[in-house]
Amino acid sequence: MTKTTTTTKTLTSVDVGPVGEFPDGGVRRVLAGRRALAVVRRAGRWYSLRARCPHQGADLSCGRIVEQACAHLEDGRPVFGETRPALQCPWHGWSFRLADGGTSTSTGVRVRSYPVRIVGDRVIIDLN
Repeated sequence: MTKTTTTTKTLTSVDVGPVGEFPDGGVRRVLAGRRALAVVRRAGRWYSLRARCPHQGADLSCGRIVEQACAHLEDGRPVFGETRPALQCPWHGWSFRLADGGTSTSTGVRVRSYPVRIVGDRVIIDLN
């Protein structure tokens, strides 16, 4: 059963279930009010992104977790260093960083990310 906390008429956080229902390394679709979110548990960290790809509307919770290369410029050329986990769109491969919903493939394109916290054995997503 999903429990919600509300302030007047605005949904501020949502309990999306027990920790045990979210496998490590997996992506799970949950509803927070009328918003579909993709919740990821990976290596002890929790992430939540809006589940709709801004490109053509694919359900990101059907995507897979990939490592996204991070780059910076040196002498006008890209230099690739560390990688960061990202959620890849199942339709066209656009990848969105789990930490902030940003992408390295198109400046300014992103999906909204939401903080996740664990309270006892429950997964809570903050929607503000």
